[in-house]
Amino acid sequence: MARYRLIAETEDDDGVLCSFDEMTGFFESTYEEDGRRRVDILVRSYEPGDFLPRVLPRPDAETQDVTELEVLGRDESVLGRYLFFVSHAKFVPEGLFVSAFMGGHPPLPEEEEIWEVHRSGGPTSLNLWASYGRWGRRAWTQVALRRHVRSDETDRPDGATFELDGTFVTESAGFFCAMGEAVNGPGGYYGIGLDSLSDCLCGGYGTAGRFTLAWNDFEVARRAWTPGEPPDPSLDEVLDVLEREGGVTVERR
Repeated sequence: MARYRLIAETEDDDGVLCSFDEMTGFFESTYEEDGRRRVDILVRSYEPGDFLPRVLPRPDAETQDVTELEVLGRDESVLGRYLFFVSHAKFVPEGLFVSAFMGGHPPLPEEEEIWEVHRSGGPTSLNLWASYGRWGRRAWTQVALRRHVRSDETDRPDGATFELDGTFVTESAGFFCAMGEAVNGPGGYYGIGLDSLSDCLCGGYGTAGRFTLAWNDFEVARRAWTPGEPPDPSLDEVLDVLEREGGVTVERR
């Protein structure tokens, strides 16, 4: 059973470069280069796809056509995607090597474990993220983001009420884990930072603004919220986006 798939895209078409179960490098480390984030991937054993002979026809060939990494479920459905903006792929003695630049947040080590939760059927209860530290919680929201497909058809009508379980909300990462679950259920997504929260409040992520957020155990956040390094937001900044920008009624319970 393949757990991942690399996709290549040319000017005329796109298709599968290869499918595989294991890789090294992707979740373990990222590099800063010219202000961009680079990941290096080594795939030792793989099943060739229809695009492999097209973009890498010879042992000494190289290509810049690898555009994304797909995370696959047990039935090989696509659970989520990581997009590459610039890539460089070639054969090496150990297998297939891909070096790629990515936008946004780099993959975190905990994401590999969290994908296994979704591969096994997904979270079935709230707060499974609570056992993780700050970075693991951030990884939880990044997986939720890569799983979500924006659709205005999923938005609830104005005036809906959502209950946020604040038992474990002690920083912004915990808030976004809990906020995603309040709106979209276990493992759900509703922002990963202030900019993406503003985007969600415009619609397409389960509900737009003008709803009520019943924030249970709000005092946990009020007492314990500790911002990380910028641009990690404070509690007051999150409330300002919800209430002032989104028109959300936040009930502090």
